[in-house]
Amino acid sequence: MPEGHAFADESILRSCMIRNYKRSADGSQKRFIKDGVFFSGALDKKAPWLDSQIKKDSRRGKVLAIRYNVKEGYGGYYIRLVKGKKGRYRRYNALQFWIKGDCKQIKVEIKDTVTHTYTLQGITSQWQNVTIPFSKFTRPFSIEPNEFHEIVFVLDSVNTAPKRGSFSLDNISFVYQKERRITIMIKKMDIRLNDIPIGLEEYFENTDITIKYSLSGSADLANTTLRFEASTDKQTWFFIGGEQVVDGEGEIAWKARYYPTGTYFLRYKIMKDQAALYCSAVYTLYIWNDFDEKRFLEKILKDTFQYFLKEHQPRTFLTKDRNGNGNVISTGACGFALTVYPLAAQRGFIPEEEAKKRVLTILNTYLRKLKNIDGFYQHWFDFRHRPVFEDEGVDSVETSYLAAGALFCMNFYKGEDDLERAIRSKAYKLIRRIKWPFMLGKEGKEKGGPLYWNYYKSTDEFHHPVVGFNECLITYIMALAAPHSVSRANFENWYQNYQYHSFNGEKVVFYPTLFTQHYSFMWIDPRSLKDKWITYFPNAQRATLLNREYCVKEMRSDIWGLTACDGPKGYCGYGANLPFQESCYDGTISPSASIGSLPYLPAPVLANIKFMYEQYPKLAYGKYGFYDSFNVDLDWSSRSFLGITQGTIYLQIENYLSGNVWNYFMKDESIKKALKKAEFQF
Repeated sequence: MPEGHAFADESILRSCMIRNYKRSADGSQKRFIKDGVFFSGALDKKAPWLDSQIKKDSRRGKVLAIRYNVKEGYGGYYIRLVKGKKGRYRRYNALQFWIKGDCKQIKVEIKDTVTHTYTLQGITSQWQNVTIPFSKFTRPFSIEPNEFHEIVFVLDSVNTAPKRGSFSLDNISFVYQKERRITIMIKKMDIRLNDIPIGLEEYFENTDITIKYSLSGSADLANTTLRFEASTDKQTWFFIGGEQVVDGEGEIAWKARYYPTGTYFLRYKIMKDQAALYCSAVYTLYIWNDFDEKRFLEKILKDTFQYFLKEHQPRTFLTKDRNGNGNVISTGACGFALTVYPLAAQRGFIPEEEAKKRVLTILNTYLRKLKNIDGFYQHWFDFRHRPVFEDEGVDSVETSYLAAGALFCMNFYKGEDDLERAIRSKAYKLIRRIKWPFMLGKEGKEKGGPLYWNYYKSTDEFHHPVVGFNECLITYIMALAAPHSVSRANFENWYQNYQYHSFNGEKVVFYPTLFTQHYSFMWIDPRSLKDKWITYFPNAQRATLLNREYCVKEMRSDIWGLTACDGPKGYCGYGANLPFQESCYDGTISPSASIGSLPYLPAPVLANIKFMYEQYPKLAYGKYGFYDSFNVDLDWSSRSFLGITQGTIYLQIENYLSGNVWNYFMKDESIKKALKKAEFQF
């Protein structure tokens, strides 16, 4: 089969091609597949709507033309493929079509047993012949050409501009595209560190490192990138600098004096797209910095704990959602507090008896004074314990954080004094009260449906199924571990919409905001956790590296860490996405984003913490430790502290230093049984 072309004879077209139509000799159209437009909304020409027709184009003849209006929804064009002989699509490795329009970008989906997605950008009013290799779609590692059944072109109100217009398609085909091999010829590569010719081993003390290089290469290096990476274990490599490859000299600055003392490894790569065309030998660097890591982190712990010590409702010790005059309590923050207090007492930040009394008071308040529905509690409520921000209802995810904190206390307080026995009793009573099948909805229990995030009493409605990779794995594990539990079939819904992405040649499942890699894994130990989809610890490392690289490389920032936090214009879900163009960033950094990943990537996280602390003390740090967020470009700081943010910082530093959150939580027999029930290895 010729490179870049599909089969052409009509018998193959009838069964194998996915063109919208085939022109016969008399010019009529002959359809071989089912296709059409789809949209969310009504058929009354109000947004959203789409319509399609076959039009004659001066350049390409008859083409499919689609008008769209997605101001308030989403829609697109689908092609349902014909079933037939097994192995029909195995010979192909790319999707090809012609397109023009004013939509600028469009989401392209191939569906087999799951959905694979590619965002096509740069659409113009001129025809373009587009070829998308299967390797460029999300989940490229799980693409099953034998199972292909649909092609979809999607426009939505979030990512489409303008919101109203038209686009045209022609000759949609599967093709085989032969890979072009690139020959690499490096005539000369001279690397110097701080003007010293680099050897196999170098020693640096309390200094930044400037990597200078001179390069003489062949013409084959055009449109390639030079990438420098460092590592502490020769396995997990983090980006330290890079730029477009050109003949001549260049330099890259690495702020090595902020990194913890240790042995580092350095290498460079010649990159084209995400493929490494050349990788150098590994150089060893010994970096010594006057940086007392343990003392520094213990100071942050002590300052961060002051939030839980002081920001609470008097007498009940229920943790406030955020600092300041607002009297709003967060159930999730209370779950974090239940975990923080025992650990803070271990470190001497609070007397042990006082920590126990606070824990017991929080448990008793939830059991005796707060409204619940089958053991589920409101996300936010005021000091009079009335709902705020939303209608009266309950939140399964926030309740799971509370239950996780209670279970941690059950395993931490094993003594026989009155307080510890009472804590165990009340914690178990709170956990036992939660009837998890209630949050499966009215039909979910019988049909094996997912848990729902919210239930609203006023309308008797369940909202937002808990599916896909996010911060809610702990919710399902607590639901599987509880006396009133859900089934394995219910848990399986969690894997809906899991998507593999390819980042630096490795697969990763992630959600753009980084807190989703933290909340569940503050309690569940990810270090040896794996399931049918993910090995969770390296996955968390890659998600963190992706977040870091977007800030450092793409946005040229000295600091990094994107997650949902306060922004200059209000609360915002900042995050790094793939492709990077779909990321959300305005210069606002949340310290908790990187600190929450401290157990995953100690060296670059510690360097980031130290840099923020030393370079931006007024913007980044306050009376309770690191602020929720700040923006150097705007000289702006949120000056705010959130219970869940401070909890993330405290618990993940503790996990890095001692592993004690993981140690106490994971030894619980009900958690072990839940993980086995979910078919995890741990």
